[in-house]
Amino acid sequence: MNTTITTQPQTLPKLVKGQSTYKLIVPQNVEEKIRYLIRKFPSTEWSGVLFFTHEGSFENNDLVITCADFYPMDLGTSEWTEFHMSEEVAAYMAQNIELFDCDTGLIHSHHALGAFFSGQDNLMLQQEGNDTNCFVSLVVDTKGTYVARITRKVQSKSEVTVKPLGTSYEFFGNGSKTISNDSTELTKIVDKEYIEYFDLQVERHEVPNTLSYLDTRFAEIELKKKDVAKTSVVSQQTSDFNLKSETGDTQFFDWLHTKDIRNNVVPQQTSLDFKDTPKQNATETETEYDWTPDPKKIHEAVVHIVTLNLILNPKNFNFKHWITRHMFNVYQRIFGKPATVDSLPNAFCEWRDFIIQFTLDHYDEPGIPSYMYDEYDIFTSIVAQSIIDELSEYVDDNPYIQHYINTLYQYIV
Repeated sequence: MNTTITTQPQTLPKLVKGQSTYKLIVPQNVEEKIRYLIRKFPSTEWSGVLFFTHEGSFENNDLVITCADFYPMDLGTSEWTEFHMSEEVAAYMAQNIELFDCDTGLIHSHHALGAFFSGQDNLMLQQEGNDTNCFVSLVVDTKGTYVARITRKVQSKSEVTVKPLGTSYEFFGNGSKTISNDSTELTKIVDKEYIEYFDLQVERHEVPNTLSYLDTRFAEIELKKKDVAKTSVVSQQTSDFNLKSETGDTQFFDWLHTKDIRNNVVPQQTSLDFKDTPKQNATETETEYDWTPDPKKIHEAVVHIVTLNLILNPKNFNFKHWITRHMFNVYQRIFGKPATVDSLPNAFCEWRDFIIQFTLDHYDEPGIPSYMYDEYDIFTSIVAQSIIDELSEYVDDNPYIQHYINTLYQYIV
């Protein structure tokens, strides 16, 4: 005989929003650690144990939470992070004995998705709030937006008086039958329990960026490279160099219109006609634009463009799933909703124009022929066409894809 024991899931007290707002302070030492992790992992969620102190009270409406430190516990994915408490936390506290005077809570990042309390974050408030007298959770993001909440477990007792007014039932067709007329009053104590949470207004200590001059310098370098590339193209077009062969043949542009060459399938010539072909000098060499981008690098560029994440590793990333399940919500959260059905959010248009120009200007891979670097328009046109080919596979999955493609067509020569 097999016996199955079913464990009933824990019933959590109801989560209720409180009306008051209190304060959470992020001092310089904690802010520096947060900014470091945000810069190091701009597209990956991380989490850890938050150490904090408190002063004031709920009753006096002057409760202030001050972050003392935090200890990273997990580096998750672009959408998830979790950890379990371990002896590592005790070891860290032993090395920093001032933390024994602190309470513990949670800190985690939402990187580019924005700082907010998701449904999972609220469930965490409910679970931890049930096990802890007062639980504090802090959410941070790459934009410097922080949100925080604190909970308290509330027990409510009520005295209820019940006065019976009689008990009866219907018996077939014989009318109502009285069971009892006892009118003795009964008094009961009713216990209720719920988790109440309050928003915390976050005050951050601004940490100066002592390396901001590097941001300015690299912006200057990128601008200079862009200007040099454009100048090179103009100078070649005004010289005696001609993209067409002496016969007026336009075979150099075949790669723009057929996938055969991009797939390394060389079309066979069916006939030779020398009748009107002038004799070519044997010392002259004809330039053939037969280079095609690496499909893996093109896929990587497409993933970076569409996911708004320039360092995401696409190797184990389900791109199709992300487009169909997450892209629409992520784009609305970051770019906002369009003003009309036929319009696009301005923030998306700015991102689209920037990221396409940035991708084409900075595209690189091993094995690019040296002559391609001298042909700026040709080079970007090849790359743009390859990106269009891959994006076209997802046109039906999300309307934003077509807008990327429309902009890329502007770079085709």
